[in-house]
Amino acid sequence: TVVGHVCTPAGRIPDEKRVDKIANWGPCKTLSEVRAFLGTIGVCRAFISNFAHRAHALTLLTRKDMPFHFGTAQIAAQDDLKHALLSCPALRPIDYSSGDPVILSVDTSQIAVGFLLAQCDPNTPSRRFYARFGSITLNDREARFSQPKLELYGLFRALRSWKLHLIGLRNLVVEVDARYIKGMLRNPDLSPSASINRWILAIL
Repeated sequence: TVVGHVCTPAGRIPDEKRVDKIANWGPCKTLSEVRAFLGTIGVCRAFISNFAHRAHALTLLTRKDMPFHFGTAQIAAQDDLKHALLSCPALRPIDYSSGDPVILSVDTSQIAVGFLLAQCDPNTPSRRFYARFGSITLNDREARFSQPKLELYGLFRALRSWKLHLIGLRNLVVEVDARYIKGMLRNPDLSPSASINRWILAIL
């Protein structure tokens, strides 16, 4: 057992005591309770897809000078996080010796970048075994990026965050919303921004 996780034959799962504590957590009445809830469930964020996006209404309350109001949006976010944890899959390590496809899927919004790593079942390729989930909250400047720039930035951040996990993979498949970034990757010279060209070089 590691902090918040239990290793089983099926893979890593969240610690049962922590899950029960989170499942029975009522609506937060103070900022301290919000911080405590986020800290407790945050230990299990590797099991929850798009954690940063799901928790956004709660993390906003922790910003400096933000008035405390635990209303409908906050209750919905708390319940959504609980449900995501209760229904999360077991996480299985990537088999680096296998040639089975490994999927890096990236989903970027104006709130956060969500990404996951999974490996295809050799017997049923359409089935995926999840290895881990990750997410990054965007700051105010990043949130104002255009959609093509957001998609490219999300891919850049995901690759950078999991660089060590991706080294040695034989068959990596990247899933993104390619409509926005396809042209930018093919024609980097059409985007004069130094930051965009830097991201493209890092991705390639």
